[in-house]
Amino acid sequence: MSFFKRNLANFITVIRIIAAILLFVLTITGVFPHEKLTYGFFILYGICGLTDVIDGFVARKLKIETQAGAILDSISDLLFYATMLYCLFPTLIRCLPWYLWAIGITATVLHGIGYIICAFKFKTFSSLHTYADKLLGFAVFGFPFFFIGEVFLVYAIYIFTFGTVAIWSGLEVCLIHIISKDYDTTNKSLYHLLKKKKETNSASSENN
Repeated sequence: MSFFKRNLANFITVIRIIAAILLFVLTITGVFPHEKLTYGFFILYGICGLTDVIDGFVARKLKIETQAGAILDSISDLLFYATMLYCLFPTLIRCLPWYLWAIGITATVLHGIGYIICAFKFKTFSSLHTYADKLLGFAVFGFPFFFIGEVFLVYAIYIFTFGTVAIWSGLEVCLIHIISKDYDTTNKSLYHLLKKKKETNSASSENN
C-alpha cells in the first residue's frame, strides 16, 4: 500500500484541523462577524463536518485505522468544538437560558472526565467513537443551523433532546473506560462491552 493511501484518513483529518484554524482566525479577525453567521462561515464549517465523517469511513474501508490516527482525530474534534464554541459564544449568551447552559456544561465535563480516565488508565489521549458519540457528532454539527432566525422553541427542544444524548454519551464513555481492562476502540456502546464480557466469562466457564 502506498504512503498516500496508508495515510489518507489522516490527511483528511488534517484538512479538518486546517479548516477549524481558519474558522477561528477569520472569526477573531472580524472577517466572519460574531453577530451574524455568514455563508463563508458555513462553508468552512461544512468542510469540518464533512471531513469528520469521511476520515473515519475511509479508515475503516481501507483498513488503515491506527492509534495515531485515533489520537489525531480526537485532537481535531476538540479543536473543532472549541472553535465552534468561540464562534457561537455571543449568540449562545444572548439566546440560551441558564438551564440549557447547565445541560451543555454537564455533558462537556463528563466527556472531559472520559479523556482524563483514558489518559491515566490507558496512557493515551483519545476517545471512543461510540454510537451515542456518533449521534452527538451529527447533533453538534447541526447546531448552528438551528440559530438561523433565532426561534427559541426550536433550539430549546433541539438542545434538550441532544443534550440528553450528550450527557449519556459522556457518561457511557466514562463507564466503558472504568469497566474495560484494555483500551479497545471496538467498544461501540456499554451494552456491546457488557455483552462481550458476558460471552468471555461464559466461554471461560465452559473451558474450566
